[in-house]
Amino acid sequence: MAITHGMNIEQVRSDAKKLETYATTIQTTADSANKLVTGSIATNWQGPDSKRFVGTTWPSHYKSLKAAAEALRGVATTLKAEASAQQSTSA
Repeated sequence: MAITHGMNIEQVRSDAKKLETYATTIQTTADSANKLVTGSIATNWQGPDSKRFVGTTWPSHYKSLKAAAEALRGVATTLKAEASAQQSTSA
């Protein structure tokens, strides 16, 4: 059935859960990459380029990955709230 107005509440809730899973995947991957960069890469690459990468370049990227995960969590939270509001309105 095509939705022309309103919301398929259960599907939107399911999609919100998927977004939360994607956010967790991004966060877990970012944390794993951070351990790799600050551990193995920092140990096995010496010099000014390494110091710049480990100290400046990577932290900027890591921060962006964490922000992306938080943004997806925010979208999921909004979707769940919208689904609850739709359910209340439809009841």
